[in-house]
Amino acid sequence: MSIPSSAKWGLVAMFFITSFLYLCVPDNAQTAAGSLSEKFLMNAQGARETKLDDPLIHIAVVACGDRLEETLISIKSSLMFTKRSIFYHIFTEEELRSGFIDGIESWPERYRSNLQYQLYPISYPEDGNAKNWKKLFKPCASQRLFLPMVLSKDIDSIIYVDTDIIFLTDVLQLWSIFTKFNSTQLSALSIEHEDKRMGWYSRFARHPYYGITGVNSGVMLMNLTRIRKVRYKNDIKPSLMMWKDMLLPLYNKYRYNITWGDQDLLNIVFHHNPDMLYVFSCEWNYRPDHCMYGQLCKIAKDTGVKVVHGCRRVYHNEKQPTFKAVYETIKSYKFGDELHYLNQVMEKNLKETENTYCGKEYESILKGLSQNIEQLNDSMLID
Repeated sequence: MSIPSSAKWGLVAMFFITSFLYLCVPDNAQTAAGSLSEKFLMNAQGARETKLDDPLIHIAVVACGDRLEETLISIKSSLMFTKRSIFYHIFTEEELRSGFIDGIESWPERYRSNLQYQLYPISYPEDGNAKNWKKLFKPCASQRLFLPMVLSKDIDSIIYVDTDIIFLTDVLQLWSIFTKFNSTQLSALSIEHEDKRMGWYSRFARHPYYGITGVNSGVMLMNLTRIRKVRYKNDIKPSLMMWKDMLLPLYNKYRYNITWGDQDLLNIVFHHNPDMLYVFSCEWNYRPDHCMYGQLCKIAKDTGVKVVHGCRRVYHNEKQPTFKAVYETIKSYKFGDELHYLNQVMEKNLKETENTYCGKEYESILKGLSQNIEQLNDSMLID
């Protein structure tokens, strides 16, 4: 039976569109949100729909206790500097659900149109250890360990971020690190410290850890498909183990030796499986440790800081005024205001901290923001 010429051209067009979409997503992913045959993906709150003509960036965050405002500001920062659609998977307590919905829905439609989100309850395996999992290190933080089991199998890759993460660049740049994975790598993290003499793991750890100074898990790229399928070397038994079967035995073995909770468990896993980890540089997870004793994140002087990590609650105390200045500047920014004005305010606020150790390195933070704003303005001119 012959195919009409118009139908032939339609098939050809569909082939090229599908091929283009395939090239735009992370390694091993045919889509980060579902089948490419889907025309639209509905917002989890049922409010709007997004065409799948751009890669959808998936981000997971876990917020319990008093972390609502901090998490909203983190989400806000990721929306400020990108034109891409982001899907947030927000794991939180029932008491915080309405706060997230009210906060997000109060933002201008121009920005909300790039955001899809779903709220999940805190959920742990029925292994009799849920109470201990929840209070491991800071409340609910260990939820990240169970993302491969909790999230839909349709989600191939995700960026996990702590609540105290602030983006100063387009999140697409971080997402693109997935394309750098080789055939064995399934996750990406930054190292915990650049100097072995000052690193916590190299001085105090009572358990195995990755590399020379361990890794920090505040920003973590996860290829969920690979994590679910691979079997891991371990020090629990001679045979390889699946991710879902390995976590509780690891916890039971090291429960009295893991100061940093889930981060320590990740260090143990990647100590035994170093070929599965891609290590990205410190400008993607810039912490007080990088500047409080001089500039240890050397690359940040050239590239600028891309992601600020306000660990140890430095956004809310006076111990690191430079980090608090970043937080307060993003918090006070009003969606829709000119970004060059944001840059001016950030520079003013950072300069006021110049007499502190991290304040002496403020130009690295400002450089990352300035470069991104310039690139974003250039792209808008092209559009």
